[in-house]
Amino acid sequence: MRDLIPVLSWLWLGGRCRSCQTPIPLHYPLVELGTASLWGGAVILHGPGVAALRAAVFFSLLLAIALGDARFYRIPNPLSLGGAGVGLLSQFLPEGMGFIASLIGAGSGVVILQSVRWVASQTFGREAMGGGDVRMMALLGAFLGWELALASLFVAALLGVLFFIPVAWQPGRMVPFGVFLALAGALLWVLREGDLMHAFLSIGLS
Repeated sequence: MRDLIPVLSWLWLGGRCRSCQTPIPLHYPLVELGTASLWGGAVILHGPGVAALRAAVFFSLLLAIALGDARFYRIPNPLSLGGAGVGLLSQFLPEGMGFIASLIGAGSGVVILQSVRWVASQTFGREAMGGGDVRMMALLGAFLGWELALASLFVAALLGVLFFIPVAWQPGRMVPFGVFLALAGALLWVLREGDLMHAFLSIGLS
């Protein structure tokens, strides 16, 4: 157990496995530190309580999805659909949007992006987007509701375009859209408490 303490064990072991001395990649403690920072940020944002726990779980799911999609171009169903299930169940706890609103958000998120995916595939004559991205919208909708899920898609598309421009010249280069969905979802969660988010939605949905 002493070798499984996040970050500290890596430091104590000097970045190497105790038994075989194989180097432990630096990204492991960095991810652990990042996750701890997200949980601390959730408490700072909401204060101790259920809302902070919900935010911390949401941020952790988004981080895992972003890292996996960036490295392997895959979004595992246990993170997307499983995370959506966690989001739905969390609405039975205090300070949530309500189960029905969360369910509508999850369903509408999938329908919206699946429609975009179908239209794009028909237009370009090839698969335009992975199914994992579509299923990830269920996660965003379950935690954010349909309005912010739609806003997340819009923001993610903007971020994706900015990323794609400098790499478009590279043949066969794929864009991990789940990374941008994760960034957009986290950003809108943070902003939704302030007047800026209400102004954004007023403009985007008017």
